[in-house]
Amino acid sequence: MFREVKITTIRNIDVKLHPSWYPVFIFVVALLAWSYFPKKIPLPQNYHWLYWLYAAAAGFLLYLSLLLHELSHCIVAQKLGFKVKSITLFILGGIAEILPERKTKPYQEFLMSIAGPLLNIALALLLCITLHFTQNIIVVKSILLYAIAINVVLAGFNLLPCFPMDGGRILKATIWKATGNEIKAIKICFTFSKWLAICGLIYGTIRVLTGNALNGTWLMFLSYFIYEGALHAKHAVILQHKIPSTISAWQIANQDIHIADENEPTAEFMKKTMLTNVFSHLVLTNHKRITAAISFTELAEKINKCSPNNLQQPLKEFLKVTKTNSIPVVYQTKNYQLDPLDLANTFQSNPETKTVVLTERNKILGIVEKKEFSNWLNLFVKAESLNQKANTQQTNTN
Repeated sequence: MFREVKITTIRNIDVKLHPSWYPVFIFVVALLAWSYFPKKIPLPQNYHWLYWLYAAAAGFLLYLSLLLHELSHCIVAQKLGFKVKSITLFILGGIAEILPERKTKPYQEFLMSIAGPLLNIALALLLCITLHFTQNIIVVKSILLYAIAINVVLAGFNLLPCFPMDGGRILKATIWKATGNEIKAIKICFTFSKWLAICGLIYGTIRVLTGNALNGTWLMFLSYFIYEGALHAKHAVILQHKIPSTISAWQIANQDIHIADENEPTAEFMKKTMLTNVFSHLVLTNHKRITAAISFTELAEKINKCSPNNLQQPLKEFLKVTKTNSIPVVYQTKNYQLDPLDLANTFQSNPETKTVVLTERNKILGIVEKKEFSNWLNLFVKAESLNQKANTQQTNTN
């Protein structure tokens, strides 16, 4: 029902608003209008509506600071040669989707991570200079003081040495550089983040039980966010080291597919296609845009369970295809051969996704099922382990 909304594109980076952003923005504006500005700027009763304008301006500066924070990460990443897909503003701030590379170096992760906090510190200093020249304008002064405080808090909070904050990535890069082992570095950072989250959870519970429910609940939620972020970062690094670069993603894909227009009546599709073709997956399109994919087994189950009247529906209605459940598409270009790591990143960034379509120049190369990809990865890791043991035994024998 609710989905992310793209609001603009900056340096080929899509900027989106997550559904959770709207209630938080309204809450922040309301809090500022009801508590912060009435204390800073006394106004007659009939002018209290101005507090909402001031609060909206301060709220805008808050999310502008968050956007610039994430954008600084992205710009540094682009300068270092990384691909950046999007920035999403959500309930806890913002997140930049920077695709990991196999040849990432510790200094690159350090530079990308520290860019955000440095940007907030620079913004705070710039706002302090502006404040110096506008101290006599009470409205501007109040808004600037709030914006300065926000940027100082953003810088300090993000420098906490735990995942998924920038400080955790800075710590990881530092340990990685010192030990030369990325997996060891991420495991140390995960352990630290886990215990910090546990302490935060315990303290938050105590705050709730002693009557401070709001702050305690928020601290518990934040602790859970830290633990989940650290766990995700750990899995991402380990997965990156496990997935082989010697195999192209399209080699994993199932290429036994059939393409059909989503508006074609289901009954017509059955008569025209299913009597003469055998395929493992059906891909639906609308003016060359891929809208859905379904396995033959799932399709057969739906057809067997439906009434004859339902077969008169277009395929998109019969399969209940909507914009919110359309599947991700991973592109391959002439100069960029798909790495299995791209598939892993796509599945990780879209947890509900079960299927990914691979394309090149509007031509569909194949389908990858999440379950099949996981099975392939597990088998590859086991085979690699057996190969290493065999090589070790052979070396010992010699």
